[in-house]
Amino acid sequence: MSRHHRNFLRHLSANPRPLRNLVFSAGDPALLEAYNSAVQSLKQFRDAHMIIVTLYVVLPAKRARAATQETEENRENVRLQGTGGTDMVEFLKSVRDRTAEARIDSI
Repeated sequence: MSRHHRNFLRHLSANPRPLRNLVFSAGDPALLEAYNSAVQSLKQFRDAHMIIVTLYVVLPAKRARAATQETEENRENVRLQGTGGTDMVEFLKSVRDRTAEARIDSI
């Protein structure tokens, strides 16, 4: 992970922006609609991101492993890691799911 990306994530962790709480407590239907629309758009972006990662990272990695003729045992123990060292697919799925959960159904 690049230094700038790491610093940005640290900044967000240290300075959270409770937008969801603000929208929830405002009681403004127009604000709620705009917020939910933004959350939905972000979820759609994350869905598309998962497709891109699958097409351009996951599938080529599987093909490369198959080409090197690793043993079945080794192939199952290898997991794709993201830039931060996390299990890439599980991380992206969890972020996408948390985004969907940020929607506010009613005030």
